[in-house]
Amino acid sequence: MDTSETYIKMRLAAIPYLGRGVNSPRSVGHELNWLTDSHEGVFIDTNGNFFVATKEGAVQLERQDQLQGMLGWHRNPLGYIEPLYRYITMGEELGEQMLGESMEQLWLSFYMHEKHGKKWDGERWIDA
Repeated sequence: MDTSETYIKMRLAAIPYLGRGVNSPRSVGHELNWLTDSHEGVFIDTNGNFFVATKEGAVQLERQDQLQGMLGWHRNPLGYIEPLYRYITMGEELGEQMLGESMEQLWLSFYMHEKHGKKWDGERWIDA
């Protein structure tokens, strides 16, 4: 699971498009397990959901499988093979960092491109 500063930044910038994710475990009374060792402010609930703490409350850090589910991957996994391949090829040709450094960054970037026509410029989501 990616809990890097980059992924957290990408996810926080995606709040206008994705919302905050599932309810913060603080609000539903789940036991929290705080991650340590360079993961300050990141925690996981007993259901396996990752969150980052912000001043406004927790924001979910979706795992790769959750991001794929948001695209409908579970309904037709072969339906995204070609668009994902084109997306990866496009990123390699342009030499852009749109592919990210982890599977979560790749899938969040792919989701934002497919569903909202956005790409990550290293600081924010901009029109692709």
